[in-house]
Amino acid sequence: MPSQSRITKHTVLDAYRSGNQNWLTVAASNDIPPTTAYDLVNRGRAENLPRGGARHVKMTPEAKTCLEGYLNDDCTYTMQTMKTMLFLDCGIKVDTSTIKTNYNVYLNRLRGRAKRGERAVVKIPPSKGANLQLQCAVSSLLGLVAFRLQRGSIRMDKNAAFVEEIYRAVKASDTFQQCYNNKKVVIVLDNAPAHRQTEERVTKHADMELLRLGPYSPMCNPIEGCFSVLKAHIKTSLALARRDICNRSHEPNDDGEVRSIAERQMRILERAAKANMKVITPALVTSMEKHCRDAINLAAENKDMVYGK
Repeated sequence: MPSQSRITKHTVLDAYRSGNQNWLTVAASNDIPPTTAYDLVNRGRAENLPRGGARHVKMTPEAKTCLEGYLNDDCTYTMQTMKTMLFLDCGIKVDTSTIKTNYNVYLNRLRGRAKRGERAVVKIPPSKGANLQLQCAVSSLLGLVAFRLQRGSIRMDKNAAFVEEIYRAVKASDTFQQCYNNKKVVIVLDNAPAHRQTEERVTKHADMELLRLGPYSPMCNPIEGCFSVLKAHIKTSLALARRDICNRSHEPNDDGEVRSIAERQMRILERAAKANMKVITPALVTSMEKHCRDAINLAAENKDMVYGK
């Protein structure tokens, strides 16, 4: 059926808008089917919208230039990081699919991104430097119970003091006082070198019990999975601070003090660790405990426990 002219469509629209009860008869007399007539009055216009031309798209050339600039600055940015930066810089909100525990400042992401046909190049610090040790205690009820940062190795006496800190933090928590009052505080340790002689060095309490995992059993320790999540977030923070980490100048800081390069790098690492401790939540600990439960069930069935699953 040939398409109706604009004049005949206007005739039907005028009849409908004037209140003519027989506007369908007017449409039929102009060879316009009832379905077309109803569609015409619902749209309220006789002209077709213009077709072709440039479409309104989010990913403009300016946005693509911003993304390329991010990669030129640091190829280790994650998709989520670039998504956030694009929103802050350009006000464009896109999905990531649209954009194709010893810690030290040498801790880098293992993958980088670059334009097709080009290499991903990243500058890294000239030396590893000192390690930053992180001690944590987690619980499925409290999430992060306590943590401590230690430059260099952890001595056994300091570890015993940290166990006492864990005990006092649990006893002082509202959850323990409301639901577990007069119950024992059970602290599970693995076999790290700093955990040796903990039973002999720690302050004895009648309501505190220390348990140890078997040798080579990280699959039964939920804190291992929590550390993996924490390290991923620390890597993201260090990628954002890459320019400051690789800064070799000896200019004074805001307080007028000239710090060594190693000291500046260590402080950046400490800030990144402290800022990301909030990712250890009760939900995360519970999820990691479920992985440990599955591993223990496999062992009970005389099956192999696989680390990381």
